[in-house]
Amino acid sequence: MDGIGLIDPDLARDLAHAAAQNPATTWCITVTDEQGHAIGHGCARPGLRGHREKRRKPRAPDGRDPPRRTRDGPGFAFTATGWHGPPDDGYGTWQLHTGTPGQPDLTVTLDPIPASDCDHRFEAKGHDPGARLRHLTQIRNATCTGPGCRRPATQCDFEHNTPYEAGGRSCLCNGGPKCRSDHRLKQHPRWKAEQLPGGTFRWTTPSGRQCVTEATRYPI
Repeated sequence: MDGIGLIDPDLARDLAHAAAQNPATTWCITVTDEQGHAIGHGCARPGLRGHREKRRKPRAPDGRDPPRRTRDGPGFAFTATGWHGPPDDGYGTWQLHTGTPGQPDLTVTLDPIPASDCDHRFEAKGHDPGARLRHLTQIRNATCTGPGCRRPATQCDFEHNTPYEAGGRSCLCNGGPKCRSDHRLKQHPRWKAEQLPGGTFRWTTPSGRQCVTEATRYPI
């Protein structure tokens, strides 16, 4: 939980149940690899017409666990509604059912977050990253990418590793969150910061010492 840290499963379920009661709640889904690094992400939007009717049709067993049941009725269900194929094509479109009476089902399209080579699919045309690109960098690196800094990415600048004015892209492969202090530090001529694939940053101090900050590892 942002600003608090790890919470136990019972508290997480209680908070999710309370959030599901409010139609203004925003739901986002993050997919991680076996090490906890984010490799896919999507935010929910109101479901497409016809999805609710499709849910009621019997489905053949697909090996996934059935929806969790609670004292208040069915729990959350996350069901594929489109092809969930290889990472270079994304992770498909899914339907999120919160189990709350009166709340519509939601549609989530999971976009890939590149772990190595970037295909620049989220590149912005200008200097400003735009809401989607900024959000994806904040998911990949949940805190400032400066050495030892823990400021939440939502409170940081989107910083171009190679300056936009010098031909740098406004893209996942050339940007990440830095607090204002580390943003200015990176611009100091005696400091050097390099962005490596997968959201890893290598800093070199004026004395030549190097420090590497990797992408966020989410609990799995």
